[in-house]
Formats: sequence, structure tokens, C-alpha cells
Amino acid sequence: EFHELEALHAPQRAALQFLRAHYRWGLTGTPLLKAPRHVVAMASLLRIDAAGPVADPPAASRGTWSGDTDRVVIENCSRFLDACVRSNTSKEIPEVGLVEHLVVVKQTPQERALYL
Repeated sequence: EFHELEALHAPQRAALQFLRAHYRWGLTGTPLLKAPRHVVAMASLLRIDAAGPVADPPAASRGTWSGDTDRVVIENCSRFLDACVRSNTSKEIPEVGLVEHLVVVKQTPQERALYL
């Protein structure tokens, strides 16, 4: 759940942001998109600056953020969602085929203990 990474503490988020890769992907079924600060946080994990030069950075713990009402930030967030976020429920994009595979796995007692 990619969107849950937003809740990580700053040092953990920074470590993720500085990972080097040719491509970055985030998968989630239920992204939090209630305010621009949530989109900015998600974009930042992909090293995309959707906030621009807004004075104070967004924080999940704060109730308000000046970027939530900034026209440029809202427009940047909208562009990010349009360009970088795919929804499998969209009528404009061909449906992704689903193939189900069942693999029987016999767990050791120690592995079963992890799921108690």
C-alpha cells in the first residue's frame, strides 16, 4: 500500500526518497486524496515536486497547510494525477487482464506462528 508510506517518520521517508532507480512505482488500492497535501506527499515519494515554492511543507499531523488552497499547487496535483496515476476503473484506458494463479504452500510451524 504505497499511500501508507506517507505516514512514515521524516528520516524513513528521506531514505526512501534517496533510493536510486531507473523507474519508481507505487501500488495502492485506496490512495488518500482528500487534500492536495496527500497528493504532494505521494508525489514526493516518487521524487516529483508537486508543491513547488510553497512556504511550509505539508505534514500529515498538521490540520492545515497553505498549499491546500494554493491555486498552483492544486493545478500541479491535478497534473500529477492525470499524468502519473492510473485507475483500473477508468473507461478511457483498456482494462488490465486478470489471471489468477493458485499455489499450494506448506508452511513450517515457525512460519504459521507469524500469522497468529
